[in-house]
Amino acid sequence: MTTIFCSHKLSAFLGSERFTPVETAEPSPLGDWNAHTFHIGRSRILVFVNNRTLYCVFMHDVKKADLRDIETAFLRRMMEQLFYEHIVRPAEAMKIDRMMRPIVLARSNNDKRTIGVMNEFVWQLKAQLASEYHYRTAFAELNRLANVLPVGRGKSGGKKYLMPGEEMMALIDGSGIR
Repeated sequence: MTTIFCSHKLSAFLGSERFTPVETAEPSPLGDWNAHTFHIGRSRILVFVNNRTLYCVFMHDVKKADLRDIETAFLRRMMEQLFYEHIVRPAEAMKIDRMMRPIVLARSNNDKRTIGVMNEFVWQLKAQLASEYHYRTAFAELNRLANVLPVGRGKSGGKKYLMPGEEMMALIDGSGIR
């Protein structure tokens, strides 16, 4: 079971009836996710960050109607980004889908590390979209640029900063999907 922990702002946008109390169950092999919503101009954007790898997925131009089935929309967008970054192959998509389901929504778990990195990704995206260089760049490419930024030391500790894309590839390799 994969849990998406939603920020207060996203929880208010989705409505309280969507959330289930989270049991202290066995964690997902691919980690849980934290999610937040923000605006750039008139566009609503959702950001999801994996708590084990700090891999991020952005969904842009989101409407309320798109979120009736946020779980499926998230999985679809996550798979698009994993394909775009060549982290998974199409043959592995069904295994990842089965491994991540069921997905439940919960209120924020206040994971300071993940939320801090999520705020950095939001800041980076806003800065990239404000520059003329990235103004017409495809959104999947902007998402990829966030996933190659060096972030914290990761769960393993050490003195080395890690790239979220590489961490996600290592997590998928270690989960028995390949």
